[in-house]
Amino acid sequence: MSQNITDVMLEGNVAVRKRESTSQLVVSKVGAAIAARRQVVGLSQLQVAHAIGVERETVARMEGGSIAPSLPRLAQLAEVLSYPIGAFFDGYSDLAESDALRMSGIIADLPKANRDAIVQIVSYVAQAMRMTVPPVQPGTH
Repeated sequence: MSQNITDVMLEGNVAVRKRESTSQLVVSKVGAAIAARRQVVGLSQLQVAHAIGVERETVARMEGGSIAPSLPRLAQLAEVLSYPIGAFFDGYSDLAESDALRMSGIIADLPKANRDAIVQIVSYVAQAMRMTVPPVQPGTH
């Protein structure tokens, strides 16, 4: 995983760019996913805070990547936001399971009949693409 440059520090007399740690990058991405999902479902930070038993500032700090939610707290957030817990970690895998989690999060709040229809449509499209469309090369989609 690549690291992001976040700051400048001095090593001796030389300015060196400090890099964001992998764990901080994960915390930031999870926080951004919490914020994005909260907005999709139309809840305020205060509403989410009340639902999980914390202060609004705690939700703001989690969303901003200042603090990491514990796993039990992340499970609470997933329940309140109607989102699969694994979807908060989307982007850390090229596996089909990651894509499935992302799609699950997109359709989670729809009625079952609508979800079933979407799954059927995806199935038809996937089948057609296997037969007629060349695979998309990484970096071209």
